[in-house]
Amino acid sequence: SEIGYKLSAKRDNGIEFTERLRKYHDHSGYIHAVMCPLTAQWSSKFVELGMYAAGLNADGLAYEQIGFGGVAGYCFDTSHGHSNPAMVMGPGILRNIKAIRAKVKELDGDFCLAAEGLNDSISQYVDLTYGSGEGCKCDPNSFPEMFRYTFPEVVFTNQHSSPYMDYTQANFALVNGLRFDIECRYHPDAKLLAGHTRPTKGDYANILQPPENIGMLIGDSVEQYGAYLKTLCEVRNRYPVLLTGRFVDTDRFKIDNDQVEAKAFVGDAELAVVVWNH
Repeated sequence: SEIGYKLSAKRDNGIEFTERLRKYHDHSGYIHAVMCPLTAQWSSKFVELGMYAAGLNADGLAYEQIGFGGVAGYCFDTSHGHSNPAMVMGPGILRNIKAIRAKVKELDGDFCLAAEGLNDSISQYVDLTYGSGEGCKCDPNSFPEMFRYTFPEVVFTNQHSSPYMDYTQANFALVNGLRFDIECRYHPDAKLLAGHTRPTKGDYANILQPPENIGMLIGDSVEQYGAYLKTLCEVRNRYPVLLTGRFVDTDRFKIDNDQVEAKAFVGDAELAVVVWNH
């Protein structure tokens, strides 16, 4: 639309940035323009839509991909009133998140704002960040300790894109203080969780980004993983410092066994050390 083009983020040649959302091989998906977050009209619409969702008696609102800064990265449209194309997405998104937080918290102090994509700026205005990428799962390149140690007050999850989480991923999240986060994204996931049908590889064939652990979903006794995750949740409930305490990595204790991984959490008058034998 004319208004949409006016508010969208532009390249240096005037062409607007777009993004394609596509989930299935046999569907072309949907293309939408990327809005410039520093335009007054879009900022107003952003808050308006957030308040609409809050007014539906929802418990919270999650913003997909917003912590990544958007696919545009910059905007050259001088009619938007910003002088530096590179100082648009970050400051604009931050301003809008801050504004919607102030509004929804006036309406309901317990309303939860969540965002995908971990960064220190947006995290100060959301209640929960669902992480994405190597740092949120057990991977050779993962190093969540740096962010957890520097910003222990930030709550973020391991965003596991599968209805079941194996022992390794669950233990990794527990040790590093990440909230458990399983996802039921597709019809085969829902049928599996309902206990009706075990999926086959063919059930996921048309999906562009299926769960990474399809083999486990097809062949393993997945109930054991659900029971194990429940046990870890009970451990956290028994020792709340594992959720509410300050993550201090390997401070406050010493360990001389390289066959285990251990991390510490500090409360007002307690110290908890989680040891993972892997």
